[in-house]
Amino acid sequence: MIVGVTGEELNRFYDRNLEAGVKQKGEYVVKQGTGVTFMPDELHSIHISAPVLNFHMYGLGLEQLHKREYYDAKEKRWSIFPAHSDIREARAGRS
Repeated sequence: MIVGVTGEELNRFYDRNLEAGVKQKGEYVVKQGTGVTFMPDELHSIHISAPVLNFHMYGLGLEQLHKREYYDAKEKRWSIFPAHSDIREARAGRS
């Protein structure tokens, strides 16, 4: 689930495609008061061009998501996106 707080975030939705790896099937701009939801096997990408604050809920923290995949169009192959281990507190006065 992704919910907009401020700014705009373009979300593109994809299907797996044997020839091209992925095929775009739609898109939606998440902005204040709107959102999108996904099932675990659904594919999406996010695109931002200015500062944005959105709430992303992936079911687990990013440091615990070890099997997220991405398609490398240049290499024409699927790879595992590494879990983030550098998550930091962004709010002032907290550590």
